[in-house]
Amino acid sequence: MLGIPETCLEDDINTLRLNIRSGADYAITSLCTPYPGTTMAQDYPFSRDWDELGDYYDRSFYQVKDRRQRENLQRVFSVIVSFPFLLHLVPVIIKLPLSKFYKFLGFFWKYARGRKKIFPTGLGVRYNFIYLKRHIWR
Repeated sequence: MLGIPETCLEDDINTLRLNIRSGADYAITSLCTPYPGTTMAQDYPFSRDWDELGDYYDRSFYQVKDRRQRENLQRVFSVIVSFPFLLHLVPVIIKLPLSKFYKFLGFFWKYARGRKKIFPTGLGVRYNFIYLKRHIWR
């Protein structure tokens, strides 16, 4: 999980390093999302409406420092774990104003790699169409 209040960008990069060191075969992460009624939701202000909370893979709801960089890191996280030689480029990559490209890259990588890892026998054409429709054509 990335983007936790009271943590910093370096903590999130250390999470990436841990996944690389552990030899994770497939890594996926999300951004910290508050749940209504929890202490965390009451103690930390967030910058978005409760109605938007379903999209925790895409953006941060908390007012964390370096928010755009942390969101970009989350989007390229799986790719960097799969290609660890890119780790030294992370500080530069996450500063670039390519959020939409990173979102597409992250989605494509999770879909292409993750579907085979999580569901090696496949899910069928109908499910794949529904998945793509939900995440690309919304």
